[in-house]
Amino acid sequence: PRFLQPRRRRAAMTFSGAVHKVDKEMSRAMHAVSADSSVRNAKDKISQAFTFDNVKKAVVKATSLELTAPKEKHIRTMHQSLHAGQNKPEIAKYLFERLGQKDAVTVLKALTVIHRLC
Repeated sequence: PRFLQPRRRRAAMTFSGAVHKVDKEMSRAMHAVSADSSVRNAKDKISQAFTFDNVKKAVVKATSLELTAPKEKHIRTMHQSLHAGQNKPEIAKYLFERLGQKDAVTVLKALTVIHRLC
């Protein structure tokens, strides 16, 4: 019988494992309440909290779901990084990821950022 078998111990979870688990749970929650933009905005903020890259943080914040223009300081961060010769492929990758989002606001802001940087 199953109840007589010894319980298996779970291995300690690593940081990347915890981040993956949180991302997986957030994805499930996103599918459950996909119409609620506050949930998507919370997911963006949570995912950027686990990211320590200033350029990616600037891209996520510049293309947030708020119905305002991208903040100048985030555009400036990306612009300075581009002119320093750093992170060109990364900025393009992050912006193209944002173009693949479902929200029209995020996509429009990503296009605005690309236009401002070019």
